[in-house]
Amino acid sequence: MDEEKKNQNQEPAQPPAPLSDARKAALLRYMAILFAVAFLLVLLSLILQTHSSKSTISELSAASTSALDNAVKLQEQNRTLQEEKRQLQDELDELQKKLDEETALNEQLLAASQDEEKDAKQELRDKEQELEHTRMAYEALLTAMNCDTREGNVTFSRAMETVARYVDCLSEEALAEYEKLQEQ
Repeated sequence: MDEEKKNQNQEPAQPPAPLSDARKAALLRYMAILFAVAFLLVLLSLILQTHSSKSTISELSAASTSALDNAVKLQEQNRTLQEEKRQLQDELDELQKKLDEETALNEQLLAASQDEEKDAKQELRDKEQELEHTRMAYEALLTAMNCDTREGNVTFSRAMETVARYVDCLSEEALAEYEKLQEQ
């Protein structure tokens, strides 16, 4: 059996049989059809690409026109804004002149009213002191009102002493509350 295999393996390969004329014609037709289909596909691809390119060119042209229109509009806006800027600068110059005049007048008034200012500052200090006394009186009154125990409570006693010191700063309602707390 091994010898048969060796003999089969040793036999020289025979060339394939030549094609008949009918087979050659069929093969040529098949190849012609394949080339024709390939040519049609390439042609179709070219047509589609040309159409796509025309569409893209049309869109780009429209975008270019739109961009030019926008550029013209922006130039017009720029001119308008420059004109407005000039007008605003003129107004600013006028206002600066008026401000300089008013500043000079204010300086004259300031020099004339320095004595009045000293009196006003003293009055302000007096009002601030009165306000501080009023604040202390109300805080002390609230502290006294929030105390649960009244007799023997140091916090309550100190709060009541503070309220008594500034009793003239209380309103009528707060004074009534203070009197109620004294009665208790």
